Amino acid sequence: MKIGIIGKKQCGKSTIYGALTGLDISDMYEKKIYFHSVDVYDKRVSKLSEIYHAKRDVYNKLVFYDFPGYDTNNSELKSMDGYIIVIGDHHSCEESPIKQLEDIFSDLYLNDLTILQKRHDIITRGKKKSDFPLEAKIITELLTLLEEEKNVYNEFKDEEKIKFVKGFQLFSIKPIFVIVNNDENKNFQPENTFGFPIFEIMGEIEREVTLLPMEEQKEYLEMMGIEIPLIKKFASGLYKYLNLITFFSCSEKEIKAWQLKKGQTIYEAAGAIHTDIMHGFVRANIVNADDILKYKSEKLARENNCYHLENKEYTTQDGDIVDIRFQKK
Repeated sequence: MKIGIIGKKQCGKSTIYGALTGLDISDMYEKKIYFHSVDVYDKRVSKLSEIYHAKRDVYNKLVFYDFPGYDTNNSELKSMDGYIIVIGDHHSCEESPIKQLEDIFSDLYLNDLTILQKRHDIITRGKKKSDFPLEAKIITELLTLLEEEKNVYNEFKDEEKIKFVKGFQLFSIKPIFVIVNNDENKNFQPENTFGFPIFEIMGEIEREVTLLPMEEQKEYLEMMGIEIPLIKKFASGLYKYLNLITFFSCSEKEIKAWQLKKGQTIYEAAGAIHTDIMHGFVRANIVNADDILKYKSEKLARENNCYHLENKEYTTQDGDIVDIRFQKK
């Protein structure tokens, strides 16, 4: 999943990028896009690896992009799967945090309003008026949400409707998060946050921590009163907000974590692994990671009836270890 980091000058975007990725780009003044992938840590992976004697562990990944400014016409910025708006609430920021948030929110939403209004005008006038009734209805619904300054991602959930407007590369139909970059412990309580999830951190301190050797990080975080580092806090919040679960494929070769929307079927999970597996799906042999971790072996989990065969309608559960049987086409 690609997450674009945007914000106004002096807000501390590069500081937040460093806190999330463990990279220091503070001395790099070239105006270009920096990006780096980060593992979404899941303690079940390493524990399963010990039981299966796996040669490697593969975690879900987030890829963070640090953009110079936020040009709403930038095609790469528009291609992101979600966004972090960084708000500066420290001595280097002249503008108030809420002013920064309102300005960026307005710019993103104005971009979407302009695109949708232009398309709406085209398909609702003249001879084309009766050719696109469903698209016109969907765009009207979106325009209303934007004009009312609603959190569009929260309100506009229908996958079929989203397909109609996906090609417009709108900002508002994607998840947007806010990270408030403090230089001391504060409490950011604006009147309107537009329903975006908010994380408050002491950015510079967290960035410095990520640059320390791993064995020193925990001690320093405790000393600064930081219970959970930003990347773990953000990944956890993102999974909760996006309603994501993790399932696994396990073998001696590797333990691999996979990402899926809560409520999706094992057939859709097969598609996340490979389309050939989905198209040739026969059935799935499933056990949950909790049972393998409880009994410490596949053999004991089988003896305690923890395995079950499922067809393609089965709803995948968080922690499921899947062995999908399929026919090659």
